[in-house]
Amino acid sequence: MYTNIIIPVEIFSDSPAKRELSSAQYFSNINAGHVHLLAVIPNSVYLRAKKHFVDTKRLKKVLSTLAANRLAELTRRLVLPAGFVHRHIHFGDLNDAIRLLAIKKQADIVILDKGMDSRFSPQSEMDLSGFLQKNEIPVLLL
Repeated sequence: MYTNIIIPVEIFSDSPAKRELSSAQYFSNINAGHVHLLAVIPNSVYLRAKKHFVDTKRLKKVLSTLAANRLAELTRRLVLPAGFVHRHIHFGDLNDAIRLLAIKKQADIVILDKGMDSRFSPQSEMDLSGFLQKNEIPVLLL
């Protein structure tokens, strides 16, 4: 049923994503599915931070490290066999990140927090609404 599950996560939030992780855990255990944790660093965050960093390569490394640490923390919360949790980091638009990963991994479902799109720019909110209406992959909104 659901063997490739995508969970976009907010790296700058203290929200533990309990509902998304428990749903992914459930689907993964039933179907021996793989969970793909997707950290998206929005363009707006990158562009704002870029104003304060001279070295943009270092900025990307810092943001990637923050994302990797957040994904590692969430991975520890999932009780799944080794190799069943995968971590992905994307710079850019939430909609594009989900779409690209869904195509690449042939995703069966996206588990998304209802408030996830409100943490992104208004343009991303519109794009996400369009994505939810147009996409062919089931989206579980929690």
